[in-house]
Amino acid sequence: SRFYHCRSMPLSSFAWLGSSGRNANRMALTSNSSPVNNKKDPDFDEEAQKIFASLGLGKEGSSSRYNSCDPIWKHPRTGGTIYVGNVEAASNMDILKNKNISHVVNCTDNMPLYHQKSSSISYYRFDIASWWRHVKDDTDSVIEFTQSVFAFVGEALAAGKNVLIHCLAGAHRAGTTGCALLMHFGGLDTKAAIAVAKRLRPVIDPIGTLPELLKKIEKANKLKSPKERFPIAHFE
Repeated sequence: SRFYHCRSMPLSSFAWLGSSGRNANRMALTSNSSPVNNKKDPDFDEEAQKIFASLGLGKEGSSSRYNSCDPIWKHPRTGGTIYVGNVEAASNMDILKNKNISHVVNCTDNMPLYHQKSSSISYYRFDIASWWRHVKDDTDSVIEFTQSVFAFVGEALAAGKNVLIHCLAGAHRAGTTGCALLMHFGGLDTKAAIAVAKRLRPVIDPIGTLPELLKKIEKANKLKSPKERFPIAHFE
């Protein structure tokens, strides 16, 4: 477990068990600005389908060799747990109930909020692939871009709720968001967060410009610790 010694967070925080579930409805992150992305991110849905194909899976990404979702972090006090997962986990209410997941972060701009009409699931849409439209070279813009999703997840964890972070495959967009959450809640740097995330869910793979966003988040965290910007109950 060499990955866990880079910070003082206990090993138990980097996920195993789960807890609780319920309530409401929330969404976010649209912008009227339309800068051009000259960095040419891949088509993340296409990349997800490549992963499914390489594993011999159907479009739903289901297999005993590849989990629909995996836990990556557990709140040390409440037991609230962050899961990173795919379309199967997001769309299957039985999976959500089995994992006691009550809060869902949809990391795409096009996938449905599958159980939006259910009073037992709270949603937040975080279109991480559009980060370059919102984040500039200054620290304030990266903090502004990530603040709401960190708050949504932090409030759920502090209340002992379980959270699913998903995209299509649970690899690139949701995987990168999971890495960002490990950096935020676990105090990890980019390299350590990716290593821990990949150990807990091997398919996680920040690609394209997504590692650049993680570096910007790391820089912002160094300038002002997340524990200075958010309630301490989110972390401990």
